[in-house]
Amino acid sequence: MLTFAQMAALDGAKLYPKQIEALDAVSKGWDTSLIACNGAGKTAIVAKYAVQGFFKRHPRGKLVATSGSFNQLANQL
Repeated sequence: MLTFAQMAALDGAKLYPKQIEALDAVSKGWDTSLIACNGAGKTAIVAKYAVQGFFKRHPRGKLVATSGSFNQLANQL
């Protein structure tokens, strides 16, 4: 079974080591947090591929996502 980082790489994503580490942890089901500066790809890369990977594994699953900004949910995720 592919990790979420491997799925992202197959999709053409260029991942930084910390993004790979976070996606691998999430794909193992570990509680995971990622602390990084604005624009580091936390939502646009890591959350995107974590959500995609979740739904590939659990097609009938449900996901609750929150954000401080509707713009972030609508345009980044």
